Amino acid sequence: MATRSIFLWALLLLCSAALFVQLSLGWSQRHHPFLVSPPSLNAMRETYGDQQRDLDHKQTRSLYKRIINETGQAWEAEARKAGASLSELAMGCTLIRWRSRLYARSRDGGTGGIVNDYALALRDAVVHGVLRHSFIALWDIPACLAMTPDLPCPSYAALRARKTDDDIVARCWSTSSFYDSSSVVDTKPDL
Repeated sequence: MATRSIFLWALLLLCSAALFVQLSLGWSQRHHPFLVSPPSLNAMRETYGDQQRDLDHKQTRSLYKRIINETGQAWEAEARKAGASLSELAMGCTLIRWRSRLYARSRDGGTGGIVNDYALALRDAVVHGVLRHSFIALWDIPACLAMTPDLPCPSYAALRARKTDDDIVARCWSTSSFYDSSSVVDTKPDL
């Protein structure tokens, strides 16, 4: 029993330390001098509406795809025109995808509501932190669980540990065929 308590306290301390480091890194990433700032959650609310929990799962997935296609590609074109570096494009892409995911999830009125948000955050932590089997990916666990717009999950650092900036940017505006097929997504939801 004592060993289990020590292990749990050590795990809690490790996660707290990792979250502190992630918040520190997120703060500097948020203030990264982007030539063109990636759209914020507020900008997405202004563009796509600020309703809460008004879509079903299919509409939520469709909205996510719509945002990364419209907002993401528009941002990339503007950033390229401004002369953004490839690493800046990859970092911005990571932020936009994460913010788009958070925004779309805030609109999901399907089963579970906010409980669903935490279940998806836990899934993100497992997929992007635990299953990646790298030290850098483990640091993504607190970021996934925190669900803040300036700490993307997966992080840019974790993506760069296994992909090039070219790879990140090339796949930035596409979505997982697995998740798309599980929700039978329309390309333009009626919002």
